[in-house]
Amino acid sequence: MSRKINKRHIPGILLLTLVVVLLFSCGIILFWSQNNQHSVTKVTVESGATLMQIANTLFDKNIITNKQTFQLAVRLMGKERKIPIGTFNLVNAESNYDIINQIIYGAPEIKKVRILEGWNINQIAGHISKEMDLDSTKIIELCNDSTFVRSNGVNGSSLEGYLFPDTYFFYVGDKPSSILRHLIKMNESFWTKNHFLVS
Repeated sequence: MSRKINKRHIPGILLLTLVVVLLFSCGIILFWSQNNQHSVTKVTVESGATLMQIANTLFDKNIITNKQTFQLAVRLMGKERKIPIGTFNLVNAESNYDIINQIIYGAPEIKKVRILEGWNINQIAGHISKEMDLDSTKIIELCNDSTFVRSNGVNGSSLEGYLFPDTYFFYVGDKPSSILRHLIKMNESFWTKNHFLVS
């Protein structure tokens, strides 16, 4: 004779079945093979990029073939707001889990940029452009953009004289605006510090 299932056990069995199905589905999503054909490849996460934009970048570089499962995997891992900016080397990253882990915990590439004392805006823009592979025209435009200049607490009409000469380390993928803001902050910090020393 077949044994009857106690009706009181049905909710527990259904819950257990649901949990198993959910865990199985999560495992499929996390370890979904994206058919990445590159043994080693670079990916750049730009400042302000959304999860969808990051997925599109990976898709365009043939690192992932399914954008939906990648985005779901990022959310399942709770990393949606923890993806750092920078350029990362992905090594044998085929599954969603591997790709996400290497971006989150990998060391981004860094560029050394030395700004010399006495350089004008054009010289600074040209050097940053060369070292960071950026458009010098856009950097010069920002330096002379009154809205950008004022938004950084500078009273002048341009950033001439407000970009502190020093040796800097920037992440590959940093935008011109964030680079210039850092130079302005260093200039402000230097003069504030020296003002207190003198007074």
